[in-house]
Amino acid sequence: MLRDILGELPVEFVEQGDYDKEVIYWTMEDELEQFLDALFTGKPIGPLGHSPTRIKLFLPVRDKELEAFAAANGQTFPAKPRTKLAVLLGDMETKYPEVKFSLLKSISELKEAMQEHGKAQS
Repeated sequence: MLRDILGELPVEFVEQGDYDKEVIYWTMEDELEQFLDALFTGKPIGPLGHSPTRIKLFLPVRDKELEAFAAANGQTFPAKPRTKLAVLLGDMETKYPEVKFSLLKSISELKEAMQEHGKAQS
């Protein structure tokens, strides 16, 4: 699917080996689940958003939007197991439709604040 999206851009796809950037299938739900899991369990908060070496390709996109895009282009998007947090976010979204976007924006603002104080991880 990534090859179809990038089209004719001069990009080399490397499955393994030495490279300076990594592009990962990472959606809004992945970012929200990682952040909320760390928040609720007391684990360290992992890198938020993009980093100099890791590009979270679908960060502003929800899973269901990516699935619809893939289906419209004759592709499949790999199914992910639904965690308790994913179910909770889904339930919240049915009641408050913009909650995922609001949380992602808050996480982005938190990352900026942490970077200003030298506490963010890359």
